[in-house]
Amino acid sequence: MRLVALLDACVLYPYHLRDFLIRLFITGDLYQAHWSEDIHEEWTRNLIQNRPDLDRKALTRTVELMNRLPGTLVRKQEYANRIEKLSLPDPNDRHVLAAAIACKADYIVTFNLKDFPKKILQANNIQPLNPDDFVAKLMAISKSKVLLSMQQQITSIKNPPMTFLQLKEKLSELGLKNSMKLVS
Repeated sequence: MRLVALLDACVLYPYHLRDFLIRLFITGDLYQAHWSEDIHEEWTRNLIQNRPDLDRKALTRTVELMNRLPGTLVRKQEYANRIEKLSLPDPNDRHVLAAAIACKADYIVTFNLKDFPKKILQANNIQPLNPDDFVAKLMAISKSKVLLSMQQQITSIKNPPMTFLQLKEKLSELGLKNSMKLVS
């Protein structure tokens, strides 16, 4: 049975990490990826705020393409009624847990583990995982599919092109230090 993971805004924000996680879903068929309308709003708002040079239309197109992937989008009406009932250290993160519950996620993939205490998530059979541990878990399932996803990502990167080693270093810089050590 495939893993089910809700990807938090912080792991969708960096382009190369977002692209890699999506490719692992598409190419590797290793897990079912999910995100929500609120998560999209959060990562795109922060990206535009920090990078005003980015083309908003291109970013909107990215979100549209992501949402075309089968079964990925958790719609607000599927989780909105749960938000107020949930308790997290940061109340602004309740929408993430609500969406994870709605899509029956096994994991919330996030860098912000402190915002998603295991004890609270376990009540809903969800585990918080940083993306490094998540990718390592996927590698344990099929290292060849992870490598294939990386190869496809390299092929798609055109401006400027990247080598396998450069992508590995970039993903390591973006927080996948341990899992990229497993890549040869």
